[in-house]
Amino acid sequence: MKKKVLSEKLEFFVLLSSTRNRCVHHFEGIFSNTHFNEFLILYFLYQSFEYKSKRVDLAKKLGITQSGIVRILKKMEGNNLVTTDPPSLAIFQDARTKYVKLTTEGEQLLHTYLERAEAHAEYLNHNVNIKTIKKFNQILKIISSNTLY
Repeated sequence: MKKKVLSEKLEFFVLLSSTRNRCVHHFEGIFSNTHFNEFLILYFLYQSFEYKSKRVDLAKKLGITQSGIVRILKKMEGNNLVTTDPPSLAIFQDARTKYVKLTTEGEQLLHTYLERAEAHAEYLNHNVNIKTIKKFNQILKIISSNTLY
């Protein structure tokens, strides 16, 4: 039987997925005791108004389930990287609308990680010119906007 050759579009997604997995593995090596999704949560909160966001919005940005975001945030809250709505407010809220806020400790850790991540990104992209990176970023933003649930 003849082997099926992937279309260029499908091959792009196969390579993208494989590359993403390898990059996450590389980046997690520079974050001590922090997973890549935790780094992304710190970054997304830092970029958000008043350093806070709804849990459901963080889950969408990461492309993970509600239970997945809750599990990650519990660990991060235990490490004093984020805080969640106080119980008195949370009683009256739908769990999906609960807010998460970046703590001072979380912000400090993020700055440390950003320095490491920038250096690592420079190393991984040393042979790719900036125009190519910008074009690829545009493509990823388009794909990302097509895949939001």
